[in-house]
Amino acid sequence: MSHLTAGTATRNATFVFSAFAISNAANFIFFAIAARFLPSVGALGNLAVLLMVSAAFQAVFTLALHRSCIKFVSEYIGKGQNEIARGIGKLVLLVGVMLGVLGSLSSFVILPLFFPLLLEPGYSITLELLVSIYVFPLILQQFVLSAFMAVEKFVETSVLIVLQSLFSYGGAVAFLLNGFGLPGIIAGLILGHLVSLPIGGILLRRTYVGGIEKRAIRPILAHSIPLMGSDVTVYLSQYLDRYILLLFLGQFALGLYAPVMIVISALALIVDPIRLALFPRFGMIRGSTGSTSLQAPVLFASRIVFFLVTPVAFGIAAFAEPCIVVFVGERFVGAAVALTVISITLGFTSGNLLLVNVLMVTDRTRVFMAISTIAILLDAAVSFLLIPSLGVVGAAIARSTFFLASFLITALYVDSSLKIRLDYMTMMKSTTAGISMIVVVVLIQQIVPSTAGLVFSVLIGALVYLMATRSLGILTLDDVEIIASTLPVGQKRFAHFMSKLLVMGDKRRVTRFGRANNC
Repeated sequence: MSHLTAGTATRNATFVFSAFAISNAANFIFFAIAARFLPSVGALGNLAVLLMVSAAFQAVFTLALHRSCIKFVSEYIGKGQNEIARGIGKLVLLVGVMLGVLGSLSSFVILPLFFPLLLEPGYSITLELLVSIYVFPLILQQFVLSAFMAVEKFVETSVLIVLQSLFSYGGAVAFLLNGFGLPGIIAGLILGHLVSLPIGGILLRRTYVGGIEKRAIRPILAHSIPLMGSDVTVYLSQYLDRYILLLFLGQFALGLYAPVMIVISALALIVDPIRLALFPRFGMIRGSTGSTSLQAPVLFASRIVFFLVTPVAFGIAAFAEPCIVVFVGERFVGAAVALTVISITLGFTSGNLLLVNVLMVTDRTRVFMAISTIAILLDAAVSFLLIPSLGVVGAAIARSTFFLASFLITALYVDSSLKIRLDYMTMMKSTTAGISMIVVVVLIQQIVPSTAGLVFSVLIGALVYLMATRSLGILTLDDVEIIASTLPVGQKRFAHFMSKLLVMGDKRRVTRFGRANNC
């Protein structure tokens, strides 16, 4: 990856980051309002069930074809065969529409069998119909977004994410505040997708011109079917502890745990844009120069991820109780310890998504499935062992076990098999800086236990982390220059300011793989 390519990939990540920031902000506002206006914690648990079930149909009925679309389209572009790439994209989009219809019809048949077991008695039958309708746009949006990302149209991707989020969550809140309850929330989510998806379709028509590449269906299916298993394992990794929590302790416990996972999504806001922006770039690099060329971009991306995620994760851990109270109110304060446990774990394991990118782009989907299965089994074992006695804290420990197991096994495999590693030195330095920040924050809170003290400790904690970043040499001039290249204007001035703030001396990173900006 050249300096320009690194900057381009980072700029793409910036576009998607901005979209995810708006989307997450809309999600946070929606969830905070839902937590306060739904009649009980158990009702919030019911909402969590509806979203979990919808996501299950999305995971199964996409058949992972949307991710195969990114891989195949980007690789053919990397080989210079753009016409075939466009034909594959059109083929996958057409299949996506059919899978959306199939998933919606299947959910209409299946949901009446499971909703009596998962929801509190007395739920509205209308929910079954609404969730069945909601499944269609959920599936289709995956294909539309992937079609844009495959050709690195991240502006269009970002616009679509923002429109879908604002319309969906805005509609859900409007219906909820007008007294329509859970059915109104689902109806609002449906409305938002039905408004934003046609806009995506219009934009796609300008991108995927030409005929359909029908001959590609077999190789795409051969790649996606094993990948579908990985999507199911990803789903289980995200929701298994919640189902077990629901099984043992009911909707109230699930409602208490749900805000924890929403707050944790703030960390995904940082990692996901980088991961999504780099996935098609990884495919193009592999298609043009082979898998060994992935090492340098992985090093660069992991430095940025650890630098950004660690302070946020440790900060959430330090302020877990205020985060919960401000976000969803006093009645959810019992989830603060669970939030602390998961936040600290994610501070160490955030680079795992980059390693998963490497597995996917190098066709090691079965390896990913095997690793995920092992981690899920550990998650399930810890869940059954601890949730009955520890409740949401037990679920948090189980989730942390999954994150740790998945990260460690994946890192060992990618290092030994592909000779690709994350920047573990930066991980250790960021952890040291993050721990220093937590110590200072906790001391200030003990000395000044008030709202003013809380604000003061946040500011001082951020300053401590920046000072530690500078003294430990977490970032170099190369990193700052690449980050600055994402800006439309003022790149040199921003790079100069950030280098003075974060870099001690004229340091440029040199590793056994070469300089980071020569990837």
